[in-house]
Amino acid sequence: MIVFSQQKKDYTCGPSCIVNVGKLLNMTFDEIAISILLNSQPKKGTSNELLAKFASIFLPVESYGENTYQNGLAIWNIQNAISGNGHFVVVLGIENDFVRYYDPYWNLVLNILKKDIIFKSGDLKYNNWSINFKTNKNFYFEPYQTIKEFHPLGQNSSVELWLAKNSINPESQL
Repeated sequence: MIVFSQQKKDYTCGPSCIVNVGKLLNMTFDEIAISILLNSQPKKGTSNELLAKFASIFLPVESYGENTYQNGLAIWNIQNAISGNGHFVVVLGIENDFVRYYDPYWNLVLNILKKDIIFKSGDLKYNNWSINFKTNKNFYFEPYQTIKEFHPLGQNSSVELWLAKNSINPESQL
């Protein structure tokens, strides 16, 4: 069973995604060292370009940029479902229009309809931006150890409602 690592600071989702992709590919990285190297900052986070360059040096990157995602393991820059801010997540794959991804802030694996994800950076500078990794393994169906797993049950379900129903207090997660 794969155990993901929750991000250490509220602005280090990008470096945390590198750490967690590394875990999936049997590589070890240090989130804080990456965040210092990439100049991750409160309220600004990590630059898409610097994150992609770092990943290209140390991980098997197939492509990165806007409109490059096909399927499989990737890091996406999306709008956080709760805060609306830009946020990096580890995409494990897509199956039947559902995207399964690990969110390093919430320490959750989410399985959400692709149409319900706002695939834009928080500053709206990027649309459909991702770092895509070369791998023969399908991570969509792997077992992961996290707090809980989110599967929307109906059209009115939301991450906020799910967190409330499962008594998860966002403020206590970090």
